[in-house]
Amino acid sequence: MIHTTIEINHAPELVRKFVEQNSPTMFQWQGPPVVGISGLHTFSFEPSKVAEGGTTFVHKEEFSGAMAFLMQSWLVGWSMPGKFDGFNRDLKKRVENLGNDT
Repeated sequence: MIHTTIEINHAPELVRKFVEQNSPTMFQWQGPPVVGISGLHTFSFEPSKVAEGGTTFVHKEEFSGAMAFLMQSWLVGWSMPGKFDGFNRDLKKRVENLGNDT
């Protein structure tokens, strides 16, 4: 397995993410532990069971570490579904309009 580091410049610090998988069906990266929580972020692409020739996009993050319980939706993680939904909506719109770019 090849590990690649992605550097994201978030004020006030640089965050390094480690790519765990990059294939036609999955893009996955692991963030370093922050305050006892580490997240494994995954984008997966599966053949659609609803739209023939379509793709089902699955976007998730799995948390681990001593403080991972804090990321439950009724605690600190309450805003994450809305952020994921916004990203997913924008990505869908962009992908569906790729053929219309001139």
